[in-house]
Amino acid sequence: MNAITTQYLTALNRQEGNRAFWAGLAILVQANILAPLTLLSMDYFHAQDWQLAVCVGCFFGVLIPILSAQSVKSGILAFIFSVLVHFLIITFNFLS
Repeated sequence: MNAITTQYLTALNRQEGNRAFWAGLAILVQANILAPLTLLSMDYFHAQDWQLAVCVGCFFGVLIPILSAQSVKSGILAFIFSVLVHFLIITFNFLS
């Protein structure tokens, strides 16, 4: 287990030079794919307001580490968390 986390952290540390690429990719996917899909599912299934608040919070949760020039590791982890939350909300809307 320790070797996997060490390899993961080493790979993320090597990506510090590509910070602009990862920031652009995270914002692109977040704003052009995840947010519209989530909002469409919320509109179609008449979701509650808390889902919009969670989605906005996740969007800013990704945007803040990127704009504050934190490490790529924190930006990617925030993005992965945001993707999981968006997919959970979409799944919740389909199942309800």
